[in-house]
Order: sequence, then structure tokens, then C-alpha cells
Amino acid sequence: MPAMSFLAAFLRALSRKPDPEEARALAEANRRLDPLPLPDDYWFDRAEQSERERCEEEERRSREAPFAEELTEPRDEIEGFVWFGRWLPTPQSSHVRAIRYLRADQVLEVEYGRRGEPSVFWGYGEVTPQEAEDIARAASKGVWLWDHVRVRGTVHEHQRPAWFISGPSGKQPGWMKTAGSRKRHGKEGRH
Repeated sequence: MPAMSFLAAFLRALSRKPDPEEARALAEANRRLDPLPLPDDYWFDRAEQSERERCEEEERRSREAPFAEELTEPRDEIEGFVWFGRWLPTPQSSHVRAIRYLRADQVLEVEYGRRGEPSVFWGYGEVTPQEAEDIARAASKGVWLWDHVRVRGTVHEHQRPAWFISGPSGKQPGWMKTAGSRKRHGKEGRH
């Protein structure tokens, strides 16, 4: 294979995934030119690696705000909640006072409390930005929490990682009071 056609084939291989016959020809040419031979599947691995890197970069960008560079102030209350970690008050709710979403950690923080009672704060993990927007737009924040985060009919059971943040100790479940009891209940983590 002349040097120029090898270079052209090499450049083509970098821009697309070569067919098996072309990959074998490139590997054979490489063996003749290079004293340290590359494995036969080298060209496939490179193409798959660059494709995988491209997909990972796209996924990383999709997790970012589509307008992150230009957005310095939220356009509305929901944008402030989802993208800026601002508290969203819920005056229409009888038990949920406010919610806050921390996008970088995918954490939803909830302030619970009825009128005249001190607030109790809980954190819930593994909440996606789409779910954060869903709860912000939900007519009833309490119903959304029961359907997506808590287990109906229980006091302290959850569908996803949950931890007590602060509030009156009477509201804190007994299993959360010591590291040993949290470990026995399989609730180690952020408490």
C-alpha cells in the first residue's frame, strides 16, 4: 500500500468507523511500518471510543440548562426553583410550606409544617430536573410527594433516598437518632 493511500485510509478511519476488511488492511499496513504492532481491533476501538466520548459529552450538555451561558436571572418562579436552587413557597398547601431543588446534587428539600407548628426539613435524593419541574407545576405538592417520593400510608418510608435535615426532635424517627440504628435499618448516608 503506497504511503499516500495509507494516509488517506488513515484519515478516513479517523472520521468514520471502517468496515472489517479496511480495518484489517490498516492493521496489516501498520504492522509493516511500525515495529510495535497494534491489535487488529485498534481501529474499531478508536472509532467506538470517539463515539462513546461524543455521547458522554452530549449527555453532559443535556444535563446543563439549555441556555446556561445566557441565563443569569430566572424568567419565572419555576426556572428559579429548577435552575437556581431557589425556595418555592407553597401557600396553597396545608402541610408542605416550601420546596427547593439543588440541581447539581439532584436533591429535593422540603419544608413541612402546619400553621402554628415549627418547620421540619427533609431531603430527598435522585430527583431529576424533569421531576423537579413536575413538582413545581403540580397542583398539589403533597399529592406529588406521596406519589413520587413517599410511601402512602406510612410515616417515614420513602421510595428514594431520604434524610432528616432539621426540625423538632419529636418529628425525627427513632431509627435516625444514632449512627448504629441508621445502619441497622439500612439508612446510612446523608443524615
